[in-house]
This record gives sequence, structure tokens and C-alpha cells, in this order.
Amino acid sequence: GKSDPFGYDTQGQNYDIYRPKYPARFSEEIKKFTDNKETYLDLASGTGILFFDLVDAFTKDCIVHDRSAKQLEVAAEKLKTLNRSAPTIVLECDGYEIREKLQSDLKFDCVSIAQAFHWFEPKKMLEYCIKNLLKEKGTLALTGYICDGFDYNYVTEDEEFSKTGQRHYDEFYKVVKPHFDCDRDTMDVEYKDVKFEEYFEVIERDSLSIRKELTFEEYQKYLKTYSGYNQLVEKSKGKSDFVDPHQKMFSDIRKELDEYETKKGEKMKEKPILMKMRFFLVLLKNAKSNN
Repeated sequence: GKSDPFGYDTQGQNYDIYRPKYPARFSEEIKKFTDNKETYLDLASGTGILFFDLVDAFTKDCIVHDRSAKQLEVAAEKLKTLNRSAPTIVLECDGYEIREKLQSDLKFDCVSIAQAFHWFEPKKMLEYCIKNLLKEKGTLALTGYICDGFDYNYVTEDEEFSKTGQRHYDEFYKVVKPHFDCDRDTMDVEYKDVKFEEYFEVIERDSLSIRKELTFEEYQKYLKTYSGYNQLVEKSKGKSDFVDPHQKMFSDIRKELDEYETKKGEKMKEKPILMKMRFFLVLLKNAKSNN
């Protein structure tokens, strides 16, 4: 099998703790958009971050799927806290094996792909969902988020200094980006380059930009969950000249914050990082034909 880009060390738990939750309004919009709420599949669910927001709205079989065993272990733990009488299934396989693994005529009122559509070839995955997974009037919900970097959290005190944070993220991302096994470009444009109208009649979109205060350690751990970063570290094992872009970024940040604090004679803020996040949602239904 393929190696698991999300299987490093404690990446499953870290992913669940340090990855952002989706805006509550997205879950509401998905539920509203979905006509019938019986069966639900969260495809490439990871640790089930979106799945657990939505599962209570559905009355029959719900499936949390991923190819990463490490991620699904975390989801399976969380499933124990659910109080559902209908079947809830954890399914570990490749995205394109879901149909054969289910071995039944089970189809879904809603299929969601959260922070993962860019791991698949868009045309192939859309066709697979329509042909194999979605009920005739089923909803396909694609959602994701992009970290656009950060400012130092001193915007009111010193805007000029705050803006100097961004260059550290830009440098880190430039080094790490080529090592993702997925299409980061399509994600950066919120999948606007995909011709959804060729497959679905009803298309709705939503997006939301937020800024989130983080401690130094929280931001450190969040960026450590980037699969591109973990792949790069793996490829660079044993190379004596390897400069770890994550270590470099955070030692530079720490140094800069220390200097700023010394200059101002202040103690470092508990949350000196202001992370910039963009969340987006694409809702699709009513495929033109399901043959």
C-alpha cells in the first residue's frame, strides 16, 4: 500500500487537536441544502472533524472513511461517545474502493469531502461520487480551509511590526509546498478552477475569513501537521545539510518576539500569533444523470 502521509508519530492526535474546526454555519448550510437526511458518508474524513459536526442530523447508516489508519484510530475513539441507534461504520480503504468495500446498495443523501478534495483528480472523483455513492438528489459538500500565514498579535500596539510575521510563513510554505502529494493550487483558489456545472445543476458557495489568536506552541504544532512538511523531513533523513524549515521559522519568530519585547520592555503575550484562515464551502446537488 501507499505510505501514509498522515501517519507520522502522533500526527493523528495532533491533527485532531491542532487542526481548526469548521465554522458552525457551514454545518447548518450543509444540513439545509441536503433534502433527505438518512445516510451520510464523510469521505477522506481524517479524524472526523466535520463528521462529528454533522452525524447527528442523519437517521440511518453513517460512515467515516479514510485511508489513514492513524487518523481513523482517533475517529474510532470519538465514536464511542456517540449515542446513535443507527449503524456508524469506520471504513479504512482508498477513496475509490469505497463502493466495493460496502458490498451493498447503500447510497448516500450526503457525501462530504473536507480538506481533502484536492487529494483526488477532480473529474475522476466527481464521476465516482455521482456513479457510485450519491443518491439521485444527494448532496456533495466540499469544504476546506487555507492558512494564509500570520501576523504578530500586536496589531493595535504596533501594526508595522505585526506585519513582519508574514514573511516567515511565506518562506516556510515556499520550501514545503513542492512536497505535498496533493494539488495545493486548486485549494488555494477554493476549487474555483473545477467545472462543477458540468456535473451538477445546483451550486452554492460560502466562504469566511477569520483571524485566530494562538500561542507560539499551538501554531508550531499546527504547521507540523502539514503533510508536505512531514514528507520533506522524511525525504531529508540523513542529509547533513538539511535545514528544517519548521525549526528555522520558529527559532526566527522566537528571536524576533524576544527582541520586540526587550525593546518595548513588555512580557510576551500568551498568544503572540494571529493566524489568518480562510474557510470555504461548495455545495452541489441534482446530478444531470446518474447512469
